[in-house]
Amino acid sequence: EFAGDGLNLEFHVGVEDIYQALAETDLLLGSYGLLTYEAMTIGLPCVMVPIKHFMADYGRSLTELGVARLASNSIDGRISDIARTIQSIECVTTRKGLRDRCDAIFDGKGLGRVAEIIGSRLNT
Repeated sequence: EFAGDGLNLEFHVGVEDIYQALAETDLLLGSYGLLTYEAMTIGLPCVMVPIKHFMADYGRSLTELGVARLASNSIDGRISDIARTIQSIECVTTRKGLRDRCDAIFDGKGLGRVAEIIGSRLNT
């Protein structure tokens, strides 16, 4: 856990209920993948740290859409890049802007939307 400058960062491993954990947080720090998309679909701002080359390209696209921030343009990013990116969205108003942009693009149901679609197709 890290606390400072208005931020309280906690690292979680082995989380049983991902949706609940995401719903109770203010920011996701992660790479690129399903967890990042799940976070964005419920309006959770994300800072992406690419760990494979293609992730930086996707991260740039998501940053341009205004739904995430990319900490580094390459997999060679430094801790200072991550810190600078987190600091850039430290302001509650800035995080709210990311949240609002996510909400404008996604419906907020996260993977629940996928379950609804599958359920409706199974019932027809």
